[in-house]
Amino acid sequence: MMQVKVVGCGDAFGSGGRGSSCYLVRAAGRTVTLDFGASALVNFNRFALPSADIDTIFLSHLHGDHFAGIPFLLLDGQFVRRREKPLVVVGPPAPVRASMWRWRCCSPAWARTGGGSNGGWRRWSPAPPRATAPSP
Repeated sequence: MMQVKVVGCGDAFGSGGRGSSCYLVRAAGRTVTLDFGASALVNFNRFALPSADIDTIFLSHLHGDHFAGIPFLLLDGQFVRRREKPLVVVGPPAPVRASMWRWRCCSPAWARTGGGSNGGWRRWSPAPPRATAPSP
């Protein structure tokens, strides 16, 4: 069975209290999100969703309301939840590289490949998409 939860679907300003973009999908024993916007972790806590269960974050594009919650998820994983399992962030190479630069501004340790105080659960691997869909 597949479960889809809208964690956030608002704009960059949180209009209507909807939070920024984040869609949680659980299926086949995996937990993934499409985007992880600036308010995503707040809404995970609000809805009592376990953020440490996230296996993969798929980034649709590099606007802050679609990815800017990731540094807070990393802090939460390091200091609050003591995350141990790998967290994979998937996106086109340019957005992932740009995200790494932004995370490095927050904390140099976040952008290193591997490492981390909790057994090396962070992995950064920019990769081109394997499949594309034509524009309408």
